[in-house]
Amino acid sequence: MLILVLTSAVLLGIFDLFAGHASTKPPRGERLGRGIVAMRWPDGRIFLSWRLLADDPERTFFHVYRRPADADEAAWVPLTAVPIRHGTNYLDETAREAEAYDYQLQPLLGGVEGPFEAEIQVPAGPGKPYLSVPLDGEGEPLAVVAGDLDGDGEYELVVKRQVGDRGVLEAYRLDGSFLWRQDLASVQTPYTVFDLDGDGKAEVHTGGPDCTALYVAYGEDGEPQLISQGQGIAADVDGDGLDEIILGETALDHDGTILWSRDLGPLSVLHVARIVAGRDGLQVFYALADVAETGGLGLLDAATGETMWALDEPTTGFLGPGFVADLMGDEKGMQLFATEADGRGRVFAADGREVRADVSAWPADMMTAFWDGMAQKALVDPRGKRVFRYPDKELLHLGDDERVLAVLDLLGDWREEIIVAAPGELRIYTTTIPSPERRVTLMQDRMYRAGAARMGMAQTSPPQESGETLKPPAPLFGW
Repeated sequence: MLILVLTSAVLLGIFDLFAGHASTKPPRGERLGRGIVAMRWPDGRIFLSWRLLADDPERTFFHVYRRPADADEAAWVPLTAVPIRHGTNYLDETAREAEAYDYQLQPLLGGVEGPFEAEIQVPAGPGKPYLSVPLDGEGEPLAVVAGDLDGDGEYELVVKRQVGDRGVLEAYRLDGSFLWRQDLASVQTPYTVFDLDGDGKAEVHTGGPDCTALYVAYGEDGEPQLISQGQGIAADVDGDGLDEIILGETALDHDGTILWSRDLGPLSVLHVARIVAGRDGLQVFYALADVAETGGLGLLDAATGETMWALDEPTTGFLGPGFVADLMGDEKGMQLFATEADGRGRVFAADGREVRADVSAWPADMMTAFWDGMAQKALVDPRGKRVFRYPDKELLHLGDDERVLAVLDLLGDWREEIIVAAPGELRIYTTTIPSPERRVTLMQDRMYRAGAARMGMAQTSPPQESGETLKPPAPLFGW
């Protein structure tokens, strides 16, 4: 059901509800299923991946079963003589392109065989490198936000489209089923998708006529609340279990009071993440929109607003959104990217050193994604239509008629999907590269999940992990 948020003024009063002490109660989140996905390689083999969940016992392993498509129950046969202990993916080397198959998982929870789950069917014939979600009717897709609308443990997509001079929201299942359509106050209306009432089903919340920002933060007792307070980022920067709001040069504590404030000027780039390796807490990467003699780009401590470093040189103003991500294995921490207004793309190390100046070919809206199973992220170039590992190893080529809308851990294992708009459909690209790494799905990281929910705003930064370990995975060699 679509829930209309009347005005931003009403939402400003929500800060009054935030006062109180931190709670040890775990944050609310969807009751996610395995999110299994199966994709054919060009030679007919089939790659499967699925989620490891935060509440799985530490020693959770998996068997993969297969049968001919739609055969009876007696036709199931195990493909894994030994349970999968490294990673949450599997490549079926014996699959043939001319045959259709059903697959299912059997988890071993703490060494005990659990019930079969997460069944999926793969049709015969050559596969596409993406999942297709056909769009109903006409209209240009502008944004996409994921949420579990029906409580089945898997995500649906809520898409904002422009139809003439109108804005509409439409909901789709990942199998392409059209669910509903609702008109918006305007094309610029922000929206978010999140389960605020704890019934296991996400609601769709939209802003009123004067609302320019709408996102989720965890307030009193660790419960999620709607916030309309500028283009901000919600994050627990002081470790009290409650979210603060980073509004660029100002940070608001969970009760709405000012945590810190800096006289920086208008920002075009704003990201909050655990950027510096070995340092406790989160940091804020910022860049100024206007010309500056000094301090046009820098790093702040997110808890105190303290300047950790800033450029001591003139800058021409920066274009957003830029990014922060670990791209380079030989550099500690994350790298920071932004493009100056004069066209110079610039990359900095977490300690402020400029590590590469010649990135002018990188667009200001360059994105990143966990893709090939390595600790570092890959780059997603929405202009050059490709996914590549730094500095230039191509991993995936996108179609010329495709426009990247979002990068999100939507299904499969902990790696991210790339959601693009194409004529008449959305396409969801998901990795088919095996990986031995075991990680809990990113969407169960509270900060990442809240970041995913704010993707319905006109200008925003992508979701970032908090840097907190949800729980340790099973030992590498858990024999």
